[in-house]
Amino acid sequence: MLKLKSILLATFLLASSHVAQASLYFSGFYGSLGLGASWIKGDHKYLDPLQPPSESKFSHFGGLTSFHFGYITEKGISTIMLGGELYVAKYFNNMKKSIYLANHVYQGIVDIHHKVAYAPAFIIGKLINPKIMVYAKVAYEFSTVAYKYQEFLSINNTRTSQNVNKSYRQIVPGAGFRYAAGDRFHIGAEYSLVPLGKVEITGLNAASGAGKASAESKILDNRFLITFTYQMNGSN
Repeated sequence: MLKLKSILLATFLLASSHVAQASLYFSGFYGSLGLGASWIKGDHKYLDPLQPPSESKFSHFGGLTSFHFGYITEKGISTIMLGGELYVAKYFNNMKKSIYLANHVYQGIVDIHHKVAYAPAFIIGKLINPKIMVYAKVAYEFSTVAYKYQEFLSINNTRTSQNVNKSYRQIVPGAGFRYAAGDRFHIGAEYSLVPLGKVEITGLNAASGAGKASAESKILDNRFLITFTYQMNGSN
C-alpha cells in the first residue's frame, strides 16, 4: 500500500512538473502576425418609392492581415491560461454587387469594403499538453465599412454616386489554438465571427424618377487566420 502511494505521489509530482514546463511555452508577452481570409455574407435591399423592394444576397471571399500584441499567464498550476491582447486587422476584400430593380431593370453597383478593424480582447485558454494551447477570445471591436454606390440612373438619365463610411462597435467572439514549434516560435489558427449588422443609405436618386431611393445592407463576416507568434518569454 505504501509503495502504491509512493508511485501515485511520484506520478503527481511528475505531472505537475510537466504542466509547469508546459506553461512556460505560453506564459508572458507575445506578438503575432495573422494571415488569412474573410468570408462576407449578407443581404442587400434597394427601395424605390414606386417599385417593390429589390432584395438580393451576396457572398464574397477576400483577404486580411492582422497584428496582435498581448500577455497571457497560467492561473496557478491549473493549466488554465488567462490574458488579453490588442489587435488591428487590415482587409483586402473589396466586393462589387450589381443592383437590379424588382422588374429586373439594372440600377447600379455598390462597392462594399470592410477597411480596418481594431480591438482589445480577453483570452481564456487551456493547456492540452506541453506544446498545445486551445483558447476562446472575446473582443470589443471598432471597425469601418465603406459603401460606394455608383452608376445610379433616374428615369431622366441623371447619373449619381454616393459614398458612405459606416462605423461599427460590436462584440466579436472567436476561438483558436497555438502550437509551440519551438521555445519562442508558435504557429496556430483562429476563427472569429463579426456581426456587422445593418447599414441604411438614404438620398439616392430613384430609378423611377419619383423622389429619392434608399438602400440597406446587413453583413456577417467570418474571419479565418493562420497565426505566427513570437513568445517573448520562452521556456529557455
